[in-house]
Amino acid sequence: MPILCPICGKDDTVNKVSAIVMGGKYSGGASTVAVGASAGDGLSAQVGGAKLQFSSRLAQILSPPPFPQSNGWFSIGCGSALMLPILMFLKYLEVFEEGSHGSGTLIVFIGVWCAVTYFLYSRSKTVFLERRKKWESSAKRWERLYYCSRDDVLIDSKSGKTSSPYELQSNWYL
Repeated sequence: MPILCPICGKDDTVNKVSAIVMGGKYSGGASTVAVGASAGDGLSAQVGGAKLQFSSRLAQILSPPPFPQSNGWFSIGCGSALMLPILMFLKYLEVFEEGSHGSGTLIVFIGVWCAVTYFLYSRSKTVFLERRKKWESSAKRWERLYYCSRDDVLIDSKSGKTSSPYELQSNWYL
């Protein structure tokens, strides 16, 4: 059953968003290498090495939600960066020198460093899992979107709600 646009009541200019996005991307080889180019309002070119990609402006606007990035290694780096000045300060105070408390302090410091790094890593993993859950919801919503080119409107096939295509990317993770 075709999707009718709620504004014009017709289906002749209503297309699935995923088809528009896939149909609006072209790629191929380039005989020359350029830094970048632009062709009017409808097309933009991006050249990397010898590969040339064109994407229509509409395909860019209607593109699917980006998959969230994990910050696990970044968190481990932050944990190390947080503890490095403390390590240097303790070394300056000669806390780790040979003696009755030196090796015990080092063990405590390593334990604290591991705990801080684990906390930061587990927090980033939790945030990533929350973002991925929102992404999955947004990706499902994107899969059921249709676009009416006559009225420049997006239609959710499940709820029948309409919205502007220019608001699409700002509403991904709501």
